[in-house]
Amino acid sequence: QASKTYGAEEGSEETLQQLYFDLLGEFEEICTPEELFGPLASLCDSGDENLLRTTLDLMSHKLSQQQKKLKAEVGTLVFEAVSGSLFKTTSEETKQACLGTLGQSLKHYKGSSVLELVDKLLLVPQAEEATASAIIFFFGASLITLKSRAIPCLPSVAKHVLGSLEEAIKESSLPVIQASLFTLESLVIHHGGMVGPYLSKLFELWKVLMGSESGNNSEAEALSLLLHVSEDVPVRILLPALLETLNLPCLPAVAKPLVDMLNNLLQTMDHSAIQTNHFDVVNYVLGALDGRRMHKMADSEYSSLECSLVDCFVSLVMKLSEASFRPVFLHVLDWSTKGTVNEGDVLDLKMARGISLFHLVIKITEKLRSIFVPYFKHLMETACGWLEERQKNSKRAKKRSKPSSDESVALWTLKLEVVHSLQKCFAYDTVGFTEENTFDEVLPIILDSLNDQPSSAIAAEVDALAESLLGVTASQRQEDEMELDAEEEDLPCYKNLDLMARETAECLNKMAIAGNNDTVWKRFNSKVLMASRTENPRVKLVCIECVSQLAQFLREDYIVLIAETVPFIAELLEDKEHGVQVACKEFVRKLEEISGEDLSQYMA
Repeated sequence: QASKTYGAEEGSEETLQQLYFDLLGEFEEICTPEELFGPLASLCDSGDENLLRTTLDLMSHKLSQQQKKLKAEVGTLVFEAVSGSLFKTTSEETKQACLGTLGQSLKHYKGSSVLELVDKLLLVPQAEEATASAIIFFFGASLITLKSRAIPCLPSVAKHVLGSLEEAIKESSLPVIQASLFTLESLVIHHGGMVGPYLSKLFELWKVLMGSESGNNSEAEALSLLLHVSEDVPVRILLPALLETLNLPCLPAVAKPLVDMLNNLLQTMDHSAIQTNHFDVVNYVLGALDGRRMHKMADSEYSSLECSLVDCFVSLVMKLSEASFRPVFLHVLDWSTKGTVNEGDVLDLKMARGISLFHLVIKITEKLRSIFVPYFKHLMETACGWLEERQKNSKRAKKRSKPSSDESVALWTLKLEVVHSLQKCFAYDTVGFTEENTFDEVLPIILDSLNDQPSSAIAAEVDALAESLLGVTASQRQEDEMELDAEEEDLPCYKNLDLMARETAECLNKMAIAGNNDTVWKRFNSKVLMASRTENPRVKLVCIECVSQLAQFLREDYIVLIAETVPFIAELLEDKEHGVQVACKEFVRKLEEISGEDLSQYMA
């Protein structure tokens, strides 16, 4: 009677809804859930749209709060009453309320009528956006509830949801996109072994979505779907589809999550799966890394993708035996020296591939350490060649009066990677790789490379790339800068040199330590001091730092080298650059502390 009274008055739906909520609160004190939901279900046949929507809202609210499962007959009564109303009403708003309530009722009813309802909803013609998304959400809830009993309807539901997602992306319909992602995630979680036929289409739509404006608003849901695909779909089903989609062109920002997914997959694969598929993965990674030549060095999206590709390759390497790794490494080395130049290339082919090669080498060395050091015998010629490279000698530069900024940044980035990789090699050399022949071959080239210097603008750009490529964090660089006092900031000193100079010094220090015998140390000290006889203050500061670090490492063993060091110190103390004099005086103080002797008498 109250419903008829309030329902007859215009604009009274909110009043009616509040009345029912108040009454329901009172009834809950004296009624069991079964006694409460039975009468509510009977109201679905009232024929009053306002009353029906209010009843549906009440039922949905109470069903969501219901902790214990309702008795089977009550659950059946609620489900059949609401599903009956769904197909009787013509109001889109009421249909949406029905679907929401049905989704909540699935916790209490799992009979065959659910599959029948799913089949009916699949036949519903094109609905408006909110209703379509409600239908798709109901499909997702049904898959969660029914689990294995949902298998008969999986093909139809998957096809419907993928088709709806495709249309929604075209029309930028966010509600339908989010509903589709939810249902696809439910499908993957509960039926991951059966999604093989739909993976290629799913990945294709995922890439389109992430490359569209709608992708920004549903990124979290899209990434969550990808995570569950990697966790719940068997490797034998997932890997072929993933590699297929990765080999198709797409934006770097879109490809990165897929590459991260491949990385996670590789870490979980067993030995037999790795042995079967590792060359397919290697060929994909090298093909993707070849994209470096088509992107500017400042392209942060591609740089981020390159880091993911390198991490993916390293994960693969960690799963390989040495017998399997060797041909892979030689294949990568061969790849870096070949290739065909394309018209759209931004960077020189060999330079771009060299950047990717030494990025890989750095990360592999960090993981394998001394195990990888012997492989540097295959890299030394290439590494020395790039250290000897000068911008003016590049082929492209000959065709233009001035080389491009991208080419300069690329060359100096590559040189920085080479020096950093050699530094890692020497640091982890416990197998005697740095013997005298290697020492004599590489030391002069590293010292000579100091005579070539990047401009301040190029050095700043290379420094910005160092964090992703070398793992030198911004905080480390800031700490170095904070250590400078006010006087040092105005002086040319080692700490405010460009990163390339400091990395070269660190490389030389690690090389000297790895030499590990008096003959090598004497030769190193002599050659470094000879290199300080230049007009370039940058080279002088690096040389002073290197011999200072050698003295700090050798301590009393350095005393025998002081005699040959003193003439060079005397020259540097009279240098026209005050910063060089300050650095040299600090070196003298260190030598006096080690030797316990005043060296000023020898300077005169």
